[in-house]
Amino acid sequence: MLSMGNSQYCKMATTLSGLHITRDKIWLFNIGNTRVYSLQNGKYLKQLTKDDSTLNHLLLTERLTEEEAKNFNRKNEITACFGGGSRDLFQLKIISIEAKLSSIVITSDGIHDYVSIDRMEEIITENGISERTCYLMIDEARANGSQDDASILLCDLYMI
Repeated sequence: MLSMGNSQYCKMATTLSGLHITRDKIWLFNIGNTRVYSLQNGKYLKQLTKDDSTLNHLLLTERLTEEEAKNFNRKNEITACFGGGSRDLFQLKIISIEAKLSSIVITSDGIHDYVSIDRMEEIITENGISERTCYLMIDEARANGSQDDASILLCDLYMI
């Protein structure tokens, strides 16, 4: 790893969210602020993960209101990650979820911090689970000022 061999990179960190799908169960794992959503009825997003971030902690402990969160200047400050210069930051969460999900959306903060959930739902409703939808969300995030990693994965799950 680059961060282990070079002191200038010793605090590099990354986040991760993903799924392990078996015949009867879906295991969701995440660390950081990459999000996993289920797409319900083909148009409504339900967030399945919780962000490991200072902002989310302050919201959950009611030390910050939703209104104050809009202008919070440390939105990208994560409290758990791979790397970051400390093994204490590695706090991977693993949960099992319903095996009946039909579609999954995974986004990095370069998408969901710049494209509202309502707008994401609108783009998916208009364009479906498609490569075009991914490009439209990335373009919208960039147009709204995102300079961060703008990654998105859309997939239909067909359980056997």
